[in-house]
Amino acid sequence: MIKLRSDESYKKLASFYNSKILLWAIIMAGIVLHARQYIFNRSLWFDEAHLASCIISRTVFQLLPPMAFNLEEYIPTEPPGFLVVTKLVSKIFGNSEYALRLFPFLCGVAAIFLFYLAAKYFLEPKNIPVALGLFVISDRLIYFSSELAQYSCDVAIALFLYVLAINILPKKITFFRMCLFGIAGAITIWFSHPSLIILASIAACATLSSLAKKEWAKITKLTAVYFVWALSFIFFYLVALKKLSNGNGLMDFWGFAFLPLPPRNLSDFFLLTNTLFDAFKRPLGFHLNGIAVFAFIVGCISMFMRRKEHFTILLFPVLLTLLASGLHKYPFYDRLILFLIPFVLLLMAEGAGQITGRTKYDPVMIKFVFLALLFFHPMQNAYAHLVRPRTFEEIRPVIECIKGAWQEEDVIYLHHGSWYAFRYYAPRFGFAKEDYVIGSYSPNDYKKYMGELDRLHGNGKVWVLFSHVMDNNEAKFILNHLNNIGRRVASVKAPGSTAYLYNLRD
Repeated sequence: MIKLRSDESYKKLASFYNSKILLWAIIMAGIVLHARQYIFNRSLWFDEAHLASCIISRTVFQLLPPMAFNLEEYIPTEPPGFLVVTKLVSKIFGNSEYALRLFPFLCGVAAIFLFYLAAKYFLEPKNIPVALGLFVISDRLIYFSSELAQYSCDVAIALFLYVLAINILPKKITFFRMCLFGIAGAITIWFSHPSLIILASIAACATLSSLAKKEWAKITKLTAVYFVWALSFIFFYLVALKKLSNGNGLMDFWGFAFLPLPPRNLSDFFLLTNTLFDAFKRPLGFHLNGIAVFAFIVGCISMFMRRKEHFTILLFPVLLTLLASGLHKYPFYDRLILFLIPFVLLLMAEGAGQITGRTKYDPVMIKFVFLALLFFHPMQNAYAHLVRPRTFEEIRPVIECIKGAWQEEDVIYLHHGSWYAFRYYAPRFGFAKEDYVIGSYSPNDYKKYMGELDRLHGNGKVWVLFSHVMDNNEAKFILNHLNNIGRRVASVKAPGSTAYLYNLRD
């Protein structure tokens, strides 16, 4: 039997695998995947449209706390730095979807380069392509780089702080580096809520390392840096976080995402382990999460044995996030823990390298099979969304169809879930306030919808627009009542949005 090790083609393949050409090819593939979803320009969905209306209608200063909390209708929970940058971009490039999503997109692209720099520091060269490949095809990272939300920014800032830390902490702490580290950390607090977890992780690991090495002068200088971070956090807490945590029922809304730490019984233990196990499916994107968890555990063991400091600084954000969740301070859920993806993937890549590199069987075949299983679903999703980008609530083409068939006496009845998105798109399609009626939000009393629709009876043709429907029974009730009082003439459907034209004059 011919061994692949002695084959010339294998040597060329190994040489290509360890070359910079492959790494740059992976980076470019990641940029293409992010750009494809961004350029597709799907419609703003409910949350995005709500935030877009807030950004468009307010001045820069009205987006900053405490003024932002004194205005009616909407108290933004997004970091003020993110809101201000998005507002400035929209002032320069207009209020289009492209402009509103530009900052998250640029953060998503920047995160690819920052992750590459982090991987070069934490991993052996042979494991970098695996880590980088998993990062650039991550479905949730690609998606949120095309959404008007701060989560892509969270990932970029987490990586930026780590790259900054690994380029400053191992060296002599000069006055310039102190200022750079202190100011950078202080500013990021205003752009990303999870940056507090990242800064705490960096501070804890750097302090413990310096204490172990008895670097007293370094500890003194780092304390000055932490003091600057603390001042920024205290001010941010007083003007923003305190108000958010005390109002809006925000903590109640996220109650389901606070983990039972420490587990008090067997039920809590299973909930905790299932949540952690499921996190490898979402947001990490591994349907075969058992393989992903195995790679992560092996990676943790390997990194601990090889470089304990690296292991500590990579795992600390995960541990602090779990602790914050147990204390009911930060929810452990999908998009809110997106910033942890880089650290988990780095440890997984370390584990994959150990699993595929230490076996009595042919390592080429073992590596191929294991990596094929690890990459299968993330690659499948990346390819599927490259061919057909993700959609969510495509209300824009539905409104466009309504406008194309619009007649002078027509009226639009807006289901309450469609209101924010319609308000954003109405000026673009020339709809005036007298052209539509905003439906009530009455989940406990459907009869209220009957009264609103009955008042439209006799007005001729009425378009009923549904989007962001959370209760299908509610939508069925509305349509059944319309069928009783009128005649359906036409319908327009798109993913997540539907419109029906009824003749209510008969």
